[in-house]
Amino acid sequence: MTTPESATAAGFAHLARDYDAFLRASSGLPLLERREHAAWHLARLYAAALGLAPVTPADTHDPVDPPPVIDPSVDLGDLDLYWLVFDPTQPDPDPPVAGSLGDDLLEINHDLQRGLHLFDQATPQAVTDAVWTWRFSFHMHWGRHALGALAALHAAITRQRLDHSG
Repeated sequence: MTTPESATAAGFAHLARDYDAFLRASSGLPLLERREHAAWHLARLYAAALGLAPVTPADTHDPVDPPPVIDPSVDLGDLDLYWLVFDPTQPDPDPPVAGSLGDDLLEINHDLQRGLHLFDQATPQAVTDAVWTWRFSFHMHWGRHALGALAALHAAITRQRLDHSG
């Protein structure tokens, strides 16, 4: 029987696989499409991660790295370094720091692959552990990378469209 939680996990796994496939095939797209598709995938993943249910992992849960894979190369043109404030909620925030869009995209993929490695074991506890892994890494790591990357992509897409509109 499929529970709402397992259906949500299966949907998230599908998005994670789509993201990985995009990264591997992105070099074949024109630059503007590559940037737009990257933003689209990140927005979908971010929204879906917000819907992952809080779960309790197995007592024996240890962080699991997926089998080593060769990370795809992501070419987004002249856009790699961008600037962000690490914690914009502070009244006196730290100065902006540089982010790397290529690194962001690959680190997000790495975190998603950890959960997929668990999800693919297809036991109820492994699926629960996958959801826990995706949710934990979203809140502690890749969510921030996704937001920084989305902001940089949005600015680059808008600039590229304006430069070619007139």
